[in-house]
Amino acid sequence: MSEYYNERAIYRNARRALIVGLIGILVILISFLVLMALLAGSVIPQSSAYAVGRLYGYLGMGPLLIVVYFLILIFLRRSFNILSTRTGEKMFRTAGYLVILGIVLTLFSIG
Repeated sequence: MSEYYNERAIYRNARRALIVGLIGILVILISFLVLMALLAGSVIPQSSAYAVGRLYGYLGMGPLLIVVYFLILIFLRRSFNILSTRTGEKMFRTAGYLVILGIVLTLFSIG
């Protein structure tokens, strides 16, 4: 649709959302694997290592995940809003609101 309406911002914002999401997932995965590798070779008992891993998951990766979610939200919402404006179809704007709702519900562990 970006080519049809000659609006490159639609494609560009959707692509940025995808790239931010992929990079965010890779950073979280790599940091988790590094932490597990460090804890596996440590001298702390296994139950303590498990507790440290869970603590890092909540305190370390949680805020990073929230930041990644909101960056994805910003870019997708821009893309949907531009698409709604260019096409005149209000359902694209509604889709942007549903993305916001999905991310907020995910943050509260509901969705």
